[in-house]
Amino acid sequence: MERRRKAAVGVICILVGVLLFLLFYVIVRKYDASQQVQDRGSMSEGFGQQRENVIGGKSYKLKWDLETFLLIGTDRMTREQTGYRSGGQADTLILLVADHQEKVIRMLQLDRDTIAPVTVLGVLGNYAGLREMQICLAHAYGATPEENNQHTVEAVSRLLDNIPIDGYLSIDLVDIPAVNRMLGGVTVTLEDDFSQFDPQMVPGATLKLTDQQAELFLHSRIMIGDGTNSSRMRRHRMYLDEAIRMIREQLAENASYGNKLLSQLEEISVSSVKTGKLINVLNRIYNYTISPMDTLEGEYRVGQDGFKEFHADQASIDNWVIKSICE
Repeated sequence: MERRRKAAVGVICILVGVLLFLLFYVIVRKYDASQQVQDRGSMSEGFGQQRENVIGGKSYKLKWDLETFLLIGTDRMTREQTGYRSGGQADTLILLVADHQEKVIRMLQLDRDTIAPVTVLGVLGNYAGLREMQICLAHAYGATPEENNQHTVEAVSRLLDNIPIDGYLSIDLVDIPAVNRMLGGVTVTLEDDFSQFDPQMVPGATLKLTDQQAELFLHSRIMIGDGTNSSRMRRHRMYLDEAIRMIREQLAENASYGNKLLSQLEEISVSSVKTGKLINVLNRIYNYTISPMDTLEGEYRVGQDGFKEFHADQASIDNWVIKSICE
């Protein structure tokens, strides 16, 4: 497996899966056992005993009526996969938390360069232990997209104090144009200069992005602004905010709009959640409050291999988990 891609390969967009699940599909309250990403049930299941997590040496009870869902965007430009190390990198990672008691949806955007314990496989698929590396690399390991996604889910769970994660949805980089097309083009006001690639994309310009412009806006990093991944994550949030507004506007005018998007999404995504169950929660969470996107605090360093690493502050991790997952 190529451990890192060259600088031209970067984080992909906040994909339509984020938009759909965030607004009105998100997570089914209880999944069939066959759909569980990890064999530990959901936080609302059990035999009268409330689940607990140990955080910073202290035991916390997890909220009862709450679901977590990981949205994954990979850097894959092809769906072909060979061997156990060719799953690509999970360059976009967003954890959604649907709190049914408080009727709120919380989001945590993780930097793809975050250092976390990742499951490593040998060239023959044998388990080779856990290794501290960029969390995006967890997706590379496995023989199928489902295995790639499961390893990514497990890495995110380990990073976030071993919280349960109830499901996932992933989409590949190759589908960025399809995502923007499905939304009818998203309008943004540019803060960075993309004019070397497209003369219309200058700072201050307000554009309804074409499919090609959407790929530039969401994927480009080198030679754009300060060239950092954190700036690219900011652009992702801009795109998401406007897309949310657009989808809500369309749904208010046409209730069947969501079903149309979902049928298109099925063609380009891999998910652990069945479509029928997703549709059943439409009315339940549509009016939930959507909290602003959270990120973890920490510091960037250059690793021994010369690549940038983000080291999340453990106190920041603990505080987010306690605030979002625990009572």
